[in-house]
Amino acid sequence: MQAGREVDRKVAEALGLTGYMPCNADDCKACDNKFVRFSTTWEGMDVLVEEAAKQGFPFQIETRFMDGGLIDYRCLSIGEDRDIVHGFGDTAPQAVCRAFLKAKGIVI
Repeated sequence: MQAGREVDRKVAEALGLTGYMPCNADDCKACDNKFVRFSTTWEGMDVLVEEAAKQGFPFQIETRFMDGGLIDYRCLSIGEDRDIVHGFGDTAPQAVCRAFLKAKGIVI
């Protein structure tokens, strides 16, 4: 699943936030300044990391390189069943969202 509103909505629900993103339009200007972009911004990722930590979900973010070039980001967390889960993404926020959703047992 690509980073964006659908992932952000799933993250908000998993965090227990209510009333998140009332519309489904990807280009809704009225929503742009009201809701956290967990999967596409560093600021949103920061909110996710802090809120998830309150629920007992730690994160470790790694960058993966090959021949001097960035391949992707990998995020590790511990799932509700205490297994280690991995989330990969082209950006750190995307990787953290994927790891968090997997840790919560939410399929994306």
